[in-house]
Amino acid sequence: MKHFICSFFALSMLLTGCGTSADSETEYDLQGDVFRKTQCITAIDPQSGKTLKTYTSQEEVDDFVQSLKIENWDFEIVSAPENATKACIYQLSQENTVHWGETSSDGELHDVAEMIFYQNSDIVSLQIAGIEIAVSVPEDLANAYAVPWQGS
Repeated sequence: MKHFICSFFALSMLLTGCGTSADSETEYDLQGDVFRKTQCITAIDPQSGKTLKTYTSQEEVDDFVQSLKIENWDFEIVSAPENATKACIYQLSQENTVHWGETSSDGELHDVAEMIFYQNSDIVSLQIAGIEIAVSVPEDLANAYAVPWQGS
């Protein structure tokens, strides 16, 4: 019986794989994997540390994420500006993922990502899952987000 169960699990894993198909994209889907589940975005003044604006409604959060136009970002890793002044920090938060065997999350929001926009720069620093990278974004977007985003 033990061999049957082990064989069944091995066969099911072999047949289902990791849920990917041969023609699936291999590029990391940043918007889908990180931003899609965001429930709260907080704009923070980097000089004072004060909260400038908080986006909590799902509509505001979705509008914010869509307006980032992540598909237009140049994900070639660049250096963060050395002496640039931080203009605005956006912290993205969400509830913890409910794992197998859990009935619900704790209801608390946890920071999952941070974006730092700099004054007079098209470089954005991203910190996601403990990894920090700097990427180039369209200049008009960088300028628009250097102050708390007002929506469209």
